[in-house]
Amino acid sequence: MKNPSFENDRERWESDRNASEGARPPFRAMQTTSPDVILQDLRLRIHRKLIDTLDLTKLSNLEMERVRVEIRRILEDMVMAEAIPLSRADRDRLVMEVQHEVFGLGPLETLMKDPEISDILVNSSSHVYVERYGKLEKTDVRFRDDAHLMQIIERIVTRVGRRIATATERNDYQWEFKVIDDQQVNAFCLPGGKVAVYTGMFPVARDDAGLAAVLGHEVAHAIARHGGERMSQQLAVEGVTLAGAQTLLSGSDPRFVQLAAAALGGVATFGVLLPFSRAQESEADHLGLIYMAKAGYDPHASRDLWKRMAERSSGQSDSPLSAFLSTHPLPATRITQIEGWIPEAMKYYKPR
Repeated sequence: MKNPSFENDRERWESDRNASEGARPPFRAMQTTSPDVILQDLRLRIHRKLIDTLDLTKLSNLEMERVRVEIRRILEDMVMAEAIPLSRADRDRLVMEVQHEVFGLGPLETLMKDPEISDILVNSSSHVYVERYGKLEKTDVRFRDDAHLMQIIERIVTRVGRRIATATERNDYQWEFKVIDDQQVNAFCLPGGKVAVYTGMFPVARDDAGLAAVLGHEVAHAIARHGGERMSQQLAVEGVTLAGAQTLLSGSDPRFVQLAAAALGGVATFGVLLPFSRAQESEADHLGLIYMAKAGYDPHASRDLWKRMAERSSGQSDSPLSAFLSTHPLPATRITQIEGWIPEAMKYYKPR
């Protein structure tokens, strides 16, 4: 049998409790979250808020150091406003990491500034290695996920590509640089300045200078207008307009970029959407060498790139480079030509 008095008291207590819970946040069980997870969550939220807060159009007109000071001020205000207490060291670390996300290469930035590190090897978003005093060692550096890694790769390609584009001293091109997530050893450039590099090219390029050799070659094809007439004819046959393909390549979704490459015939291999003549390839090598030197990249890296290409394709008739070799100068010939042009290119080279 129920006690009426108790039932009434319980109903009143539950009513009061519900009203009280509506006025204050619900109780949460204490969780044991690691400091790194807390900092990562803060970094993501502050980064998003930073992008929403800043007037990037105005900041782009300021000098970089002034921009960094302004970023730090905003970040400090945001960090101080967080309910979670942070030490000065953690706050400084957070400010630095967000700055790296905005201006630099994210989690790789600290490694690149370490004078003891001679090389950085990124196998995946969670496996980053460095070479220190001739020994390879795994680091605790992590990307958030594969999408974050691709974002940083795009930033590297864009940074190198813009230096090459500036070196051409041509303002009549709308340069864009994209990365296609595919293991083909491949890159191409559409007329007008839209350049794409396949991720399969990165192990061969190895570093910024090797990438500059690839992009310099592609940019040279565009400047020399090697592809315009050939591509227009082929696209007409395929029923795809050049403007339509360029629109696809401009899209941020990598699926659209791949569609553009497929629409253009899918026969591109480092410098060709359609097979250029070997004379055109040689001209692109020569011009590309000059452009990369003017951009501050050692021209010798182009020769070294082609040595690695030769080693990679040696004895592999079914390798991703086999189609390339059928339309391009042989690696040995190419290396000899590049070595002959290096003295000229070195006249323009000023390390940065």
